[in-house]
Amino acid sequence: MGVRIRLDRGIVGVTMLCLSGHACAPLKKHAPSSGLSVAQARSFIFDAAEASRFLWALNQCSELPIDSIAGTWTATPADTRLLDSKLLSTLQVSLRSRVTLRAEDYFFQYFGVLRHGKRIILINGFHDAVRRAGLNQPDNWTQEPVILCDAGMGAFQTTYEPDSGRLSELRFFSTFNGA
Repeated sequence: MGVRIRLDRGIVGVTMLCLSGHACAPLKKHAPSSGLSVAQARSFIFDAAEASRFLWALNQCSELPIDSIAGTWTATPADTRLLDSKLLSTLQVSLRSRVTLRAEDYFFQYFGVLRHGKRIILINGFHDAVRRAGLNQPDNWTQEPVILCDAGMGAFQTTYEPDSGRLSELRFFSTFNGA
């Protein structure tokens, strides 16, 4: 299962393709509250079974090294606590020259994988405008990966190593809303 959105000409041209009809039960959802950071209120961890099931979908429109993955694991809030703040600050720096885009408007999906004996978190990030565009139920992002092609600064993917705290470069796509 997954939602694949191709943005050709910004937010206006949206095509949605559901890749499968299986339902998924979410592991946890960060509900917005005064005690959570903006990133935590907009991040979601998929469990190991869901990560395994969604790997093929995550490989669509991606340069992430999916072929080197040897297994999956379930990340915990402790694994993503540092990631949430690091990701938000890295995204703010990446968007600095884009006055119309704010890091606080992005959502993050986390998938735990094993690669070369290391625990890695694959991160799928996307802008709120992309999440809302063309989706009948915008909150489905917590139930399936949102796969985006040609979304420019509207979507990115990257990896994070929780044991070392290393966040890889954010990989954005070609064009987003004319930017």
